[in-house]
Amino acid sequence: MKNVNILIVILTLAIATVSCETYDDYNADRKSIIRFTKVIPRPGVSPTDNANVSLSLGDTTRRIVEAFVSDVSNVDRTYNVIIDQETNEINPENVSFQSTITIPANERRTNIDINIENISLPEAFGNFAITIQEIDDKLVGLPFFLRLKE
Repeated sequence: MKNVNILIVILTLAIATVSCETYDDYNADRKSIIRFTKVIPRPGVSPTDNANVSLSLGDTTRRIVEAFVSDVSNVDRTYNVIIDQETNEINPENVSFQSTITIPANERRTNIDINIENISLPEAFGNFAITIQEIDDKLVGLPFFLRLKE
């Protein structure tokens, strides 16, 4: 019983010592994040739009993709949208999109239209990857993938 009391005291001291960690960096300045988040479903479209697209040769469709920034600003902000060359597997001739996006003042979200036409899509799914061009004051999220095939 004496050993149990000693163990309880040691355990209590250990927990108290470890749990007193501070979070001095909580209010530190951090870069805000910008990234593409999801495909926005269009009302009345069935089946619901998603990131997987299968098109017959010559067919076209579009996807609306949401962009998100983690901070709010009192002015409009414009960012360049580019194809991520490292992870893209689809010939860019099959896809068109605006080269910039603008996050309106006092907002954190905006959308970009991605138009897809099957000119030379592969028979198996391949990744079409877009991202925001690197900028000094923002941390850019991972590329956004649409999976495309004929």
